Amino acid sequence: MQVFKVIRDFLYESRYMIVYAFLNYIFIAFLHPIIAFLLSLVALLLIIHFYLQNKSEISLKSIFGSVLSASFPTYTALFSTILFVVYTAWFADYLKSYFEKQNNVEYLIKAAISFLYSIGIFPVFVLSLKTEKPKRSKDIEPKKVLISALSYPYGWVKDEEEVKKLKEALKKGEEALKELERNNWVPILRSMLRHKDSLEHWYILVSNKSGEYKELFYEIVESFDKEIAEKIKFIPQYGEISFDNYDDIYEELRKILKEIRRNGFSDEDISVFISGGTSAVTLALTIFAIKEGRQVEYMSQESKELLKIDIGLEDLYSFAPELRRN
Repeated sequence: MQVFKVIRDFLYESRYMIVYAFLNYIFIAFLHPIIAFLLSLVALLLIIHFYLQNKSEISLKSIFGSVLSASFPTYTALFSTILFVVYTAWFADYLKSYFEKQNNVEYLIKAAISFLYSIGIFPVFVLSLKTEKPKRSKDIEPKKVLISALSYPYGWVKDEEEVKKLKEALKKGEEALKELERNNWVPILRSMLRHKDSLEHWYILVSNKSGEYKELFYEIVESFDKEIAEKIKFIPQYGEISFDNYDDIYEELRKILKEIRRNGFSDEDISVFISGGTSAVTLALTIFAIKEGRQVEYMSQESKELLKIDIGLEDLYSFAPELRRN
């Protein structure tokens, strides 16, 4: 059964390249050389035109190097590499026959056809790459694991009345929190409310600045629900990191992922809340979430609503399909 699956996958993935190879063989084997040359030239121009209309964001230079080095571990890449070797061999053989057989023009035309075939492999290969658009949904699903970053509480944190308002609004719910627009802890608290009934672990990244107020944040959450507060784990537990240091954040996220795996959770159990900031922590959290199944949350800058977006590898392939490895 495994053999049939491999054959099926090969035929499906390489279908464009198979059709291309079949037509090339028909042209050069059964048609008059001049007709075959003209048809091959027209076909190549159409392929290039279609490529430019639909796949102009893909680097042909990268594709050319990848196909020649067979660095794409896919059926299409293997088949394309074999075809390229075959067509270049045809080109050399026909050119050799042209000189050996008293400059027979037929061989020169067939050499030119083989050259056109070799060129056409690359845009056909690019067009065969999958670039499906990932599914989008705005509804945040409650998850067991939430990952957030605690921002530095500017201004309001020193006002006891503002802290009191935040505690009261949290107890009333999300609509009450929306009214406290100037409080930059509101988004992360609103995110928590979406998961409070299913939440088992809440990892919160803190910087060397925001870490000074993690006890206050814990106190605010505890005033709302002691059980949820006990699920909080501030990262790092020891030492300090800067939200502008990508390498440090990356290492901490790797540790979080290892712990999540040890606890038996899957990607479908994870939700990542991304703040509206522009620091390295936002970038790191976004990259961390590029895996099918992991949910990404953010707050709309216009409507102030919490939204979900599914970021996956297909998003990367849409910009750089030559990165695809399966």
